[in-house]
Amino acid sequence: MACFQCLSAEPLGDDELKGRRGGAMARYVQNVNTFQVSMLDTPCSCATCPCCVLAACPLTHICVQCHLRHRVLNHIHPGSGWDHYICCQGYWPKCCCFAPGECGEKSCPRTCMCLEAWLCPGCAVSTTRFVVMEHYDLMPDPCDN
Repeated sequence: MACFQCLSAEPLGDDELKGRRGGAMARYVQNVNTFQVSMLDTPCSCATCPCCVLAACPLTHICVQCHLRHRVLNHIHPGSGWDHYICCQGYWPKCCCFAPGECGEKSCPRTCMCLEAWLCPGCAVSTTRFVVMEHYDLMPDPCDN
């Protein structure tokens, strides 16, 4: 089954910056830097094609997301391994029975990251993106709406 989406290239409007997800994106709207490759062009980019192809296969998104988070954390903190990992990097509030920083991340970060990618794939993807956006002062891509 194929999934098609129509994405707008217009910047996020005021109404789209409300609510939980909108509020999370609102903190980056005033940033001046932009991504080198737009979100629409990313799947066809040579640099990301292997990850995009693998992430489209069932259950491989877990491995792809763990690999990407590890790369991002070690890009920002070179040589740190998983030392700076906490569940959702603290971007999402306490929910039900788990609270970021209290899920055993220090003793078994890889397991926690696998669980995050499996149980909350949208949060895992967004969190990795937020870490990069925050580090480089990047504004949301027009397709973040």
